[in-house]
Amino acid sequence: MVCTALIQENFDYSAINASITSSIQLEEDQSIISSPYPDHPLNLATLDKSSQEVAILLQQLQPNEGYLDLPYNEAFNWSTILSKIPHNFPATEFYIVAFRSRLALSSVNSEIFSELHAHDEQAHCEANESGGLLKYWFGVAAPDRRNLATCVWVNRDWSLKASRLPQHNRAMELIRRGVYEDWDLERYRLNVGGGKQWSIT
Repeated sequence: MVCTALIQENFDYSAINASITSSIQLEEDQSIISSPYPDHPLNLATLDKSSQEVAILLQQLQPNEGYLDLPYNEAFNWSTILSKIPHNFPATEFYIVAFRSRLALSSVNSEIFSELHAHDEQAHCEANESGGLLKYWFGVAAPDRRNLATCVWVNRDWSLKASRLPQHNRAMELIRRGVYEDWDLERYRLNVGGGKQWSIT
């Protein structure tokens, strides 16, 4: 599968709250880098205004020290990011998936792991083109082979739609073949708005 290029056009960022745009360097076109895969930018024009604002803020997502051992809502700099939400931001719920894993010892530097990475990249491409994915992030495996990956979605329906796409299913097939020693999927609601309040449950 070849990821088709997203259309690059001029985009009117004036619609995005000034308190956000003043603190984030925006590109001249309508796309932002929303994942470790810079060749698959996120087309902001496919999102509603609230989702655009959150996607832009999520460019600043960073893990906290010791994030692999922290509860999800403490694993990233959520407070720093979401403190930039304006007071008049409408109460909005987003959907988060977190994937915690431990790579099987037999998979380290193996062909199956390289294959998994390739399918992961193409699955991200599919999800961007399918729509609704605001952020994809994954860390570097720890010495004990543990890792964390996470996606922030407009809502659960978009996540479910992407989970049925071919490249995602191919990656899942490799997981079933034992590329990981163990893994776990966590699901959360991210609620923002209402006077700069936010929560992850």
